Amino acid sequence: MLMRLPRFDGLRLLLKGPVQTAHPVTLSHKRIFILPTGLGLVFGLMVLAMLGISINYANNLGYAVSFVCMSTGLVSLLHTQRNLNGLRIAPGKCEPVFAGQRAVFHLVIHEDQGRTRPGIKITGPEGSQNIDLPFKQPIQVPVSQKTETRGLTSLQGVRISTIFPLGLFRAWSRVRPEMQCLVYPRPADSRLTAWAVYGKVLGPSLDEQSLQAGADEFSGLDEYQPGESARRIHWKAYARGQGLVVREFADSPVEGIIFDFHALPAALETEERLSILCRLILDARNSGRTFGLRLPETNIPPGSGVEHEKQCLKALALYDF
Repeated sequence: MLMRLPRFDGLRLLLKGPVQTAHPVTLSHKRIFILPTGLGLVFGLMVLAMLGISINYANNLGYAVSFVCMSTGLVSLLHTQRNLNGLRIAPGKCEPVFAGQRAVFHLVIHEDQGRTRPGIKITGPEGSQNIDLPFKQPIQVPVSQKTETRGLTSLQGVRISTIFPLGLFRAWSRVRPEMQCLVYPRPADSRLTAWAVYGKVLGPSLDEQSLQAGADEFSGLDEYQPGESARRIHWKAYARGQGLVVREFADSPVEGIIFDFHALPAALETEERLSILCRLILDARNSGRTFGLRLPETNIPPGSGVEHEKQCLKALALYDF
């Protein structure tokens, strides 16, 4: 007959970390770890020293003080663990961000046992914060995490801890809710750099006759042609070594622009193309233009509005994923 060894879930959690889950996690004694703090160690050594002196000199008052301090430490141990026990952590929302920004994941912490929980510390990838939980009222806690590349980024592990009430012990638990944040491509650094290729990223739906120069709205940059007015030359671009270029203006916004992935210069890498397309989409949205997007295997017809902008940016973020 084979002997079945017990499973030590707490040891696995301590060594390997929490398992990612989309369901709310309730902290129980199997998930909570507790150890003395530095102050707690000093306090314990002090109690042992007092007890040893009391035994050596048979001092009854010393016995009383030692046992009172020892009882205080044990009560503190129970209350520290109790301050985390029963908390329920559920995943919340995360708004999309651009690559390089910090994604903010919202954790929803519930207190269902009818008592306040002071001195709760939430430690995430980018720092920690202290909160006091009111009884039977859920609270949203933002946890920030830096993003590097576009696509979908998952929340790393979060540690919940407390040293309440006396700071002699630290109880903690680690959770990892299944949360993902959509990360858009990083927009091109220079707005003028994006507009410099403006005429090359427009699809065939744009009538070239509609790009005639006017005097009201800036529409982009073009190469200098002999005979053009020197007042239209972009001297700052010339000082940066970009050659002679002139500023183009239009009387009204262009309608029905298609930003085409394949129309960009072939020398550009994929991420550079997506970065420029992201900048063009943002600029078109801010100026009120109607625009569409054409990517390999994706074609978004011209439209406008916040939802249309999010649809295009999401297509850029998830391209080739």
